[in-house]
Amino acid sequence: MPRKHALSAILKSQQSAAEKAAAKAKSRQITNRRYRRKLLYKEPERDRERKANERAAMSSAEKANAQERKKEENANYYLNHREDILDKKMRQRTQSYIAKYGEYSFFDRYPHKSIKYRKYLSEPSE
Repeated sequence: MPRKHALSAILKSQQSAAEKAAAKAKSRQITNRRYRRKLLYKEPERDRERKANERAAMSSAEKANAQERKKEENANYYLNHREDILDKKMRQRTQSYIAKYGEYSFFDRYPHKSIKYRKYLSEPSE
């Protein structure tokens, strides 16, 4: 009888050791996942820190120039692309209406817009 108890004790200890190892591996996976997630968040932080350091190194005149340049770029970008977007929309509207009703019907229906829309009849020259 004592021998049987000893074997069961050994088996139990082996099982518990295997369970402990499995639990440890699982916790390591979770830790690795957390670490990777933390790294994902740290990368943009590092970029922000680097940019902040660059800004701090700039003189006040350079900062003002950079801000002005950025404002101009933004304004120019909006203005340039605004025209492109409007052109594209008008061209699509004109083409779809003409496809639906025919060219002459379009200009008969909107005589006051014919001058405005005529430039959208042809394909864009790029």
